[in-house]
Amino acid sequence: MRVFLDDRPLQADDSTLSAALDAARASAERGGRIIVEALVDGAPAPDADLQNPESVTRRPYASELRFVSESPRALVGDALLNAADAVGAIRGKQAEAAQCIVRGQPEQAVALLGEAVALWQMVRRALEEGGRLLGVSMLAAPEVGPLAEELARRLGAVRDALTSQDWAALGDELDEDMDRHAAAWADALGALAGRVTSGA
Repeated sequence: MRVFLDDRPLQADDSTLSAALDAARASAERGGRIIVEALVDGAPAPDADLQNPESVTRRPYASELRFVSESPRALVGDALLNAADAVGAIRGKQAEAAQCIVRGQPEQAVALLGEAVALWQMVRRALEEGGRLLGVSMLAAPEVGPLAEELARRLGAVRDALTSQDWAALGDELDEDMDRHAAAWADALGALAGRVTSGA
């Protein structure tokens, strides 16, 4: 079985997936990189195989197994830029929800806010998972730490207004300050992505 990491041939101890994956991980780690993709005879490796490679015992596992690695910093930087893009969608949904409240359409506002909250949760996951990958607390980074505290307060107020169906209070929370807060998040995530990618 031929095994490659970023087009470089590797020598695995056995022709199993587990042995090939161990060899690829060790080689990637020596270069300060992580495995991000595996191709089996040109096709993506099944997730089930990668999650439990020891259970896949056929020999050889494939004719050719290619692994792709990436710098953790580059990976996290890309995730943060994607999160910054998501904030643009959040701003649109929050603004539309505010207009729905003005028009007396609370049900539509609630649906839009549900979508916005799901996107905010995605942003938080990007920070948490990126931090775990780099061994730091990204939620405590100077770019986003104060914003994270303010966001928790604002989303708590939105939740309370929704629970009590206080549409006036909800409209107040979705004012221009909320949009400015979201815009600040987009800028902060972009700045943090640049710092992470550069290694600063």
